Amino acid sequence: MSTWKLSTQFKKSCRQIEYFKKGELVAEREIGWRWCWARYNGKPDLSDYNSETQEVELYELGDVIDMEQDDGCWDDWSWPEGVDVEEFERLEDIYNEEGDEGLENEGWVLDDTEYWVSGPLEVVQEIKWYLDGDQPMVLVERWTKDDLVVEQRKTLETTHIIFEEEPDISGYDPEDQFDVKSLNIYSAYETEKISEEWEFPEDMPTKEQNWFKKYHWDKWTKAGWTNVNKQLWITGEITLTKDEEE
Repeated sequence: MSTWKLSTQFKKSCRQIEYFKKGELVAEREIGWRWCWARYNGKPDLSDYNSETQEVELYELGDVIDMEQDDGCWDDWSWPEGVDVEEFERLEDIYNEEGDEGLENEGWVLDDTEYWVSGPLEVVQEIKWYLDGDQPMVLVERWTKDDLVVEQRKTLETTHIIFEEEPDISGYDPEDQFDVKSLNIYSAYETEKISEEWEFPEDMPTKEQNWFKKYHWDKWTKAGWTNVNKQLWITGEITLTKDEEE
């Protein structure tokens, strides 16, 4: 299924509203953004939207799978009756220092968040390309730390790769192995792992080898390891398809 990206076209046309509750009391924090976008599974429905007179909440338009706001330009609080000036100034100071957790400690819990946009909106279908084949593919990653090198080799059940732009595979030979990463365009793969092999330095202790096998790249990175090379090898007959344009 292709995705759709909705983007604001005018500056300062995106509002984020956070609702904090304490019992029956509700406080609102409004953050203004110069720009924002949201990505949807399926085309967002703007049939009832008037860009000159209305604003619309992003989650009301469809299934949001990703979004981003950029360049905040205002941040205002609205407090309910019963919270005097001295108290809400104290609470805002706590929030500025400790964030949501600070307000939670005071009994105010973030209950909901809305994202409102206004003005002209651009909606673009994001076409994806798919490379499929029956043969397994092999993902090879090399990690280094000081003079040490660790290699991880995963064999994946079949070939299924997703591209955000058309890959140039004109020179592909089904009889040879081909490194998809050499195309230098973003790709993702969706297929099951069927085997895994490791190559460790000869003098690396078994305990450290087991640590590598237990954890994942985020742990390796935090421990000072750097990914220096990644290859995704495919072979055999393949087909290239893309999303149908609407």
